[in-house]
Amino acid sequence: MIHDLRTIMWKEFKDLKQLLTGSFGQKAGLVFFLVVFGVFMPLQSGPAFREAPFLLFVFSFMSLFSVIQVVPDSFAGERERHTLETLLATRLTDKGILFGKILTIIMYGWLMAVAIKILVLLTVNTAFSEGEIIFPSLPVLIASLLGGFLVSMFGTCTGVFISMKAPTVRHAHQSLAWLVMGIWFMPIMIGPILLRVIPQETIRQVTGAVKQINPVPILFAVNFLLLLVNLVILYFVLKRYKRTQLILS
Repeated sequence: MIHDLRTIMWKEFKDLKQLLTGSFGQKAGLVFFLVVFGVFMPLQSGPAFREAPFLLFVFSFMSLFSVIQVVPDSFAGERERHTLETLLATRLTDKGILFGKILTIIMYGWLMAVAIKILVLLTVNTAFSEGEIIFPSLPVLIASLLGGFLVSMFGTCTGVFISMKAPTVRHAHQSLAWLVMGIWFMPIMIGPILLRVIPQETIRQVTGAVKQINPVPILFAVNFLLLLVNLVILYFVLKRYKRTQLILS
């Protein structure tokens, strides 16, 4: 299985490179993504890093946007190009094919998350350091790196689950985008409503209490919750992955 895994990952990395950097527009889009999340967003909220470096963890969720751009191609793209039947007809093991595709996209999403975090730290230290290095503690840094991996895994497993049944890449993109946007924008839509309903005095008390809380256990608790969710989704991915059905579809 290890040989099959390496074979699929080598193939997927080549396809991924072509998908992301095949043209000038694709390269420009990749750079634009990194600049928006790694430079512009930190410039908007940069001063907050001085008091709360654990905000670096929030940027772990940006890997989700990297993953949803490429994961629909995992099976739906192969189906459109009529290469899925050829791939599934080989002697490569089922687990080698499936996990090779999943691990490749997870690693891509995680590396993008790491790149964004590096840009974030460079940006806030350049713009807001005031002579002092702004850097999270080691536990927060570990939690942030782990969070990026788990968020990437969440997007990958969810996208693969959708892509296996999607007739086209466009259909898979739309289904995944609606799901991710719903999860991402729900707090943004609910937040302002809660701020108007909850008394300001209560908000100030809650804010003061939050500042006194050690963020490290909370960050690792979020990671643990993400791990549980990922294991559940991966279980359903394994249940859905039927080689004969994928060939017939």
